[in-house]
Amino acid sequence: MTGLDHLCALLAVGAACAGAGLVLPALETSIAATVLLLGALVACAPGLQRRLPPQVAIVVVGGCAFLHGLAHGRELAGMASGAGFLVASALLMLAGALPGERVRRMAGAAIGAAGLYLLAGVA
Repeated sequence: MTGLDHLCALLAVGAACAGAGLVLPALETSIAATVLLLGALVACAPGLQRRLPPQVAIVVVGGCAFLHGLAHGRELAGMASGAGFLVASALLMLAGALPGERVRRMAGAAIGAAGLYLLAGVA
């Protein structure tokens, strides 16, 4: 088990909650913060993996997945592209399994920088 099925389910739950009318304040800012957080966690993964309890990692990643699902669910309301959304999300998660610690850390740093860019309100 890779956990990919569970993450896709969290994304789908977030999208379903959006479809049911759930609205959270400052969702876009929260999304940008999750991009920064997850990028930083990936960039620092070797040291953090030894210190971060798995339960904390599950809550952080699950919460981020839910928020992203909620945001995408709002954007996709009334569209027939939900399957494409889930497939694209799954492919992005699989990309996190890139070989090579250095490549993963560099990708994490780039993702974290994108989060800073989004939080700055530039995009």
